[in-house]
Amino acid sequence: MTEPKSDPPSPDPPLPVHPQLRSSAQGRSRLTTWLLRIALQAGEGRSGLEPASEAAAIDLPSDDGIVVADLPALAEGHGLACLVAPRLSRILAEPERRALNDAAARCRARDARLHRDQTALDAAIAARGLTHLWLKGAWLVGACYPPPACRPRADLDLLVPAGDLPAMADLLHTLGYRPTSQTWKHQVWLRPDNRSVVDLRGEHPDNPRPVELHGRLVEAFRGISLVLDADAALARGADALAGPCRALGMVHLCAHLTVDMLSRRARGMQLVDLARLAPRLDAEDWKRVCELGGGRHSARFVWPALALAARHAPAALPAGVLDELAGALRPELRAWLETVDLDALSRFGRKDRRRALLEVPSIWPIDGSERRRVWRAILWPGRWELADRYPSLSASRLWRLAQLRHLGFSARTLARRWRLRPGRST
Repeated sequence: MTEPKSDPPSPDPPLPVHPQLRSSAQGRSRLTTWLLRIALQAGEGRSGLEPASEAAAIDLPSDDGIVVADLPALAEGHGLACLVAPRLSRILAEPERRALNDAAARCRARDARLHRDQTALDAAIAARGLTHLWLKGAWLVGACYPPPACRPRADLDLLVPAGDLPAMADLLHTLGYRPTSQTWKHQVWLRPDNRSVVDLRGEHPDNPRPVELHGRLVEAFRGISLVLDADAALARGADALAGPCRALGMVHLCAHLTVDMLSRRARGMQLVDLARLAPRLDAEDWKRVCELGGGRHSARFVWPALALAARHAPAALPAGVLDELAGALRPELRAWLETVDLDALSRFGRKDRRRALLEVPSIWPIDGSERRRVWRAILWPGRWELADRYPSLSASRLWRLAQLRHLGFSARTLARRWRLRPGRST
């Protein structure tokens, strides 16, 4: 007798995703700038619940090309949902209010998980007697974002002395983490039960919460690196805002943001970071920032981020810092920043904002040797430089295929940039 056929398994439901944005490029830029202004006004030390009279004073932008329904996706994409939701909830229509509050709630729930992860790691590291420093968001949340849940975090960046990498890897293994990938910059560790993306909108407590393990403090873009000496900061351990940590942390945040600006993946949250950290630096700290970020090689990593932050929060930076750093820059880099805004430097503007066809080679290298390195990094990057885009393939014996895939990606990017080159009619 033939057994009855069982029904095929039901397909998995699609993952949540934001609807496609409908604002024009100009409207999206205007809405992004407005959201950043609201986030900067949220201010340190506020509860996030503004008086009704203050909330009522906020007017939604109504320029041509702005679709207010895009606001929740833009706020979440720029990491600003928790900062702006309390101030905007009273003036948004129900669909936008519900979507924005949902983004803020998911951000808070995710931060609670990350806070738990970070606390457990701190305790385990202390028990082993190891030295460490938290970087970026994991460094900032405790001091600059009360409550910490106001700032979203994709991961926990952990810096240890290079000689302690094996011991820290053993500790992570003991806590249930496993190495999943490696780049030129760090090792990525995840728990086996926390590797699947469940929400494509960005913030969700069950999305992967990796620990990125660093053995040195470095940022790089297109073959040009800025290596920072973190020994003095590591000697302080987890005392985040003590002594050399403040200036070093500012320079590292600036370098990271500048790389993201050049890569067209900057977020408004990063500018809020700089605006909140800057008042904590005293005159000696800023002098150290100028020492670390001065010179032709280093200034290009630091000045662009500070200049963009000063555009939106001019009172946050002391007078003279930008001018001192700008003296070491190529004029082309300074001129480039005058032509772009936050939207153009973000992933939202990456595909539809016009830009020079050979933008990076014209503004980034400072001599012929560096220009050759930049072109090599653009056309034929090394194995671990490709790991961010192709982690599994780069880690395999077939990693050369990642270079071939990169060539295809570069060809498509070049074709799109050619269509959007300045001066071409649409």
